[in-house]
Amino acid sequence: MADIHYIRQKEQKGLGDAILHAARHCDEEPFAVLLGDTITVPCGEAKTCTGQMIDAFDKYQKTVVALEHVPQNKVKDYGIVDGVPLEDGVYEIADLIEKPSLQNAPSDLGAIGRYILTPDIFDILHNIEPGHGGELQLTDALRLLDGSIGLVTSCKRYDIGDKLGWMKSSIEMTMAREEFADELREFMRALLRD
Repeated sequence: MADIHYIRQKEQKGLGDAILHAARHCDEEPFAVLLGDTITVPCGEAKTCTGQMIDAFDKYQKTVVALEHVPQNKVKDYGIVDGVPLEDGVYEIADLIEKPSLQNAPSDLGAIGRYILTPDIFDILHNIEPGHGGELQLTDALRLLDGSIGLVTSCKRYDIGDKLGWMKSSIEMTMAREEFADELREFMRALLRD
């Protein structure tokens, strides 16, 4: 079973700072970071996003960053990867740029808030200066790691920090539940008729 810990930052100083709070819970083992404003739903018969990332970690034995191709108008909202393809959907990360302008973005591959990190990230986070927005950025620490992997996962991602994304994810997950699907389908039909 997973050993899950929840820690609330008293003062928000960036994702890197939040991850530093996890150091005492990791026992020098690799660990997953799943940002709460993102929901992922596996496509078809694929494993969960985290399961896919664990498989990539097992294969490459390196930090894994989940990626997706993002629309041009959203590039400025993501950590964007410059990577060298290793195989279909897998990249060796050469660089990461936090929220670049479209003109400065090396690709359209954006980090989606899912990571498998190794404990060496803690030393790096302790020694870097605040970056974008005056916050301790995980992206800046990842740039200093000796190799990491970007993985385009086989999943649909919902940004539930966005109200419409939250509503869409709720509908999809409700429709996936046998005990709710028929009633919700009928409710939506009735709404659309009105």
